Amino acid sequence: GKGLVQDLKPLDDGSGIKITVSRYFTPSGVCIHGTGIEPDIVVELDEKYNYTPISQIPKDDDAQLKKAIEIINRLAG
Repeated sequence: GKGLVQDLKPLDDGSGIKITVSRYFTPSGVCIHGTGIEPDIVVELDEKYNYTPISQIPKDDDAQLKKAIEIINRLAG
């Protein structure tokens, strides 16, 4: 889990330097860099879409999108 935001600053000699400008923290104050975040709900991607960009998965086949909508509707209802 990459939990850093970095900025590339060009230098006068044509080289550059990458500077960490921010870090991601959980609401409880834990930095996620190097460890990532465990999801509360795991929804497996259908194997046939393993090599398909997410933007190209048909909405009717997107199990993750369907689960997200289901959860939002339950919380809103």
